Amino acid sequence: MAAVRDVSGRYGYKYGYIDHTGKYVITPQFDEAFAFSDGFACVCVSNLFGYIDKRGAFIIKPQYRSGATHGFAEGLIWVEVDGKWGCVNEKGENVIGFKFTGPSYFSEGLAPVTVADSNAPPDFPDPWDT
Repeated sequence: MAAVRDVSGRYGYKYGYIDHTGKYVITPQFDEAFAFSDGFACVCVSNLFGYIDKRGAFIIKPQYRSGATHGFAEGLIWVEVDGKWGCVNEKGENVIGFKFTGPSYFSEGLAPVTVADSNAPPDFPDPWDT
């Protein structure tokens, strides 16, 4: 499926999804819509982000100020609440608390993040101190 914007005005210039024949499979109803990844897509309704399945049903209702548009990774997705980022799973359950300012992609169960509240450098072991 591909996200497309209704330019005719018939659906209020909203975004929906079409199949390979060009027919709508999810009627335009979103202010923004992003590509599907692993069966889910990020959409925006009234400036709030949520996630839908391939039937167009919300798996996570629009409730976040921002959301990762690249899809779930290892069952998690980054979303923003009050300027801080955290992770929810495919059921919308909070898995990683909202305390980060700069999330990144997960790989092998880990994701680099930025914590803006700390002025101290990270406490990494010095590889030269043996």
